Amino acid sequence: MTRASTPICIAAALGLMLGGASVASAQEQYTDQELQTFASAVIQIEQISMDAQQQAQAADTPEEQQEVQAQAQAQMVQVIEAEGLSVDQYNEIATDVQADPDLAERIQQHIMELQ
Repeated sequence: MTRASTPICIAAALGLMLGGASVASAQEQYTDQELQTFASAVIQIEQISMDAQQQAQAADTPEEQQEVQAQAQAQMVQVIEAEGLSVDQYNEIATDVQADPDLAERIQQHIMELQ
């Protein structure tokens, strides 16, 4: 998984409905602080996702795999909210990132700064 595709994968990992805004307004819609907050959440969620994948692969039953996925999803929601975003806000940014390469680049820059 590449870092540039992380927001897309994270939104899918959450399994939540995504809503979008127009691409033209996406650049102006978010402050650098909001994008930095989003980037911080992405980094943490990426780690949760990788850990959950490993745990799910080691699970003995489908029920254990489902439990791992449910725990990971709950942890992801906690991270998003701890960063000061709602899940809806996070998903809105993630959707806009998919449609706006310039916005994706801004977020990628924040991710690189934070790591």
